Amino acid sequence: METLQLKKFVRESYGLNIKSLKKLNGYDNENYLLDSHEGKRFILKKYPFSKNNISLISSENDCLIHLNKKSNNSYPSPIFSRNNEYLEIICSKKDKYIIRVLSYLKGKFLGEIQVTDDILTSIGELVGKLSRHLNNYSNDSISSRKWEWDIQYLNLNKKFLRYIEDPKERKIVIYFFQQFDEFVKPKLEKLRTSIIHNDTNEWNVLIKKNKELGIIDFGDLTESQLVNEVAISMTYASYDKEKPLSSASLVLKSYNKIMRLTDTEVSLIYYLMAAKLCISVCNSAYSKKINPKNKYALISEKSAWRMLKYLIKISPIHAENIFRKALNRKITRVKSIK
Repeated sequence: METLQLKKFVRESYGLNIKSLKKLNGYDNENYLLDSHEGKRFILKKYPFSKNNISLISSENDCLIHLNKKSNNSYPSPIFSRNNEYLEIICSKKDKYIIRVLSYLKGKFLGEIQVTDDILTSIGELVGKLSRHLNNYSNDSISSRKWEWDIQYLNLNKKFLRYIEDPKERKIVIYFFQQFDEFVKPKLEKLRTSIIHNDTNEWNVLIKKNKELGIIDFGDLTESQLVNEVAISMTYASYDKEKPLSSASLVLKSYNKIMRLTDTEVSLIYYLMAAKLCISVCNSAYSKKINPKNKYALISEKSAWRMLKYLIKISPIHAENIFRKALNRKITRVKSIK
């Protein structure tokens, strides 16, 4: 779709006079930064048309509306069209697309800066508040979602194992699949569930001038085990750090002050972090095969492998005790020797 056509559509459908339109990185949809002549910025997202996408996008908008009632500009806000709708349909000569416009959160992504201990603490607070805000939120479309990026459905990613070219790396992932089946799956039904963001990585969390953090990209929303939310945040906050478990513990400690975790949830975090990393490298391997030009899909691959190779060298008990110590909880097991 040509830029001029998109600008015209935004002007006619949203009443926005766009000065410039810049395409941004994206995984499975197109993203654009819009600069208006009035000096305001917006994000435009374009998706292939399907009934499933309409349902998911409508659910995401609904969730953002809910969150923005309880937040001070921590999340993007859906923008009404002139038809009083939060999404619109556009047709080109060959295809049909879904369009939505969101408010723009100004700041630097954590992936662009040196992340300090204070920022790690702020990540835990931000995600803890997010969990609290979503604790009583429900959405049938989100709840019915069953897909590869949800940790509880880790085994859906087994079909991607064959795309991991290095046999040694493939064995690491297979090992963690087995660990998940043995130690996590039997406990899943007893864990608390909630709708979660599911992807608080360093390119979805940004820091603003006032040092407060914001979260973007709610496209991975799912209903899953509550502890998965903090485990994912801990993973992305630590997988490129010199002392990963220490960095992860700072996120965990501040999250736990807002959303207190049970001992069972804490005992599973090591396996959940590994599972998230396995999902990431499996999908990266698959993306290389089907679309090798999409560098954005591979952006975290190196750090993910580094962290997986670190985790397999330590014991789950060692990790759990570090996490328990950060939460000032009694350590009942002897630490393993690294």
